[in-house]
Amino acid sequence: VHYSSEARGYASLMLFLILACWSRDRARQTGRTGWNLIYAASCILGFLSHIAFLQFFAPAATLDLISAIRGKTPNPSPTKKFTPLLLRIGIPSLFFSLFWLVSLRGMQIGGGNKADYLEIILETLAISIGIPASPTGTLLGAVIALFLIVAVVVHLWSIGSDWALLFIGSAILMPALLLVLMGREDIYTRYFLIGIVFFQWALGDWLGSLLQSPTQKQFRPVAVVLLFLFVAANGLQDADLIRLGRSHYLEMLDDAANQSTSKPAYITADHPFRQGMMLGFYLPRSPAAEKVQLATQPTHRPEWILVHGQDPTLDQQTSIDHSQLGNFTLTKKYPAAKLSGWNLYLYHKSP
Repeated sequence: VHYSSEARGYASLMLFLILACWSRDRARQTGRTGWNLIYAASCILGFLSHIAFLQFFAPAATLDLISAIRGKTPNPSPTKKFTPLLLRIGIPSLFFSLFWLVSLRGMQIGGGNKADYLEIILETLAISIGIPASPTGTLLGAVIALFLIVAVVVHLWSIGSDWALLFIGSAILMPALLLVLMGREDIYTRYFLIGIVFFQWALGDWLGSLLQSPTQKQFRPVAVVLLFLFVAANGLQDADLIRLGRSHYLEMLDDAANQSTSKPAYITADHPFRQGMMLGFYLPRSPAAEKVQLATQPTHRPEWILVHGQDPTLDQQTSIDHSQLGNFTLTKKYPAAKLSGWNLYLYHKSP
């Protein structure tokens, strides 16, 4: 819910991930060209939604290729053997290659604060079962999630090894490989969203099997309790998103315009690229644009500095002593839901 409400493509990413999983399973079961085409289209739309779709496609393509090599059908015709591979692997791979050449390779990454890999991984595990990040909750949630992941893998293996291997590849191996190859110091829980979706789907399937199995009636109360806790914990975080929102840029710009002493009043930020992109989007859509402008030239002397982040220590930073711009005093904090978004801190130039 949180990441789907962001303008990052995560909503459509998850939609086409689920559609790709379903159509791939149907294509493997029936062998029909129509399902293979739906799968190929889902992969293309998944790549267009977000590059993170690669975390699913690469393991799926590898498993399909291995399955074709180890094919159990005696002496299959070349058409029956290679057509599914062309549709499920060839076409999406060709599209991704072209997409990379014409667009993705020129992408500029906004960047962020250096993160502790272990801390982010533990937070991701906890958040995947609805437990928000906290000193005690994160570790407890991570331990519970690890136990559930083992149970989920065992359940998936009972359905078919392909599902278990696809889960391990998409949720664990591919994210780890991409992090190593990218060498990013700034990572966030949303980078593991593919794995979270897979985990929650498999967890739901496992709990559903416990509820329906006549031989496992003793597990039904456990499944009901787990489902209730999961929904309740996620509901609390959704309530924070509704109550606090994500950015408050328009509110911040209105406050800056009403309190400015110069005209135009220039505003700068702690992260020129990221904040410049956000301010460049919101300023033309705000009445404050008549009084407040983004400082883009050395001759622009900022009256305001905007700082963003989720670090609690920022709450104690009541002033900024800039070596070139002078002293600025905190005017207002604009809180945001912790999982998605960041707090804004507006500083005004001291007299």
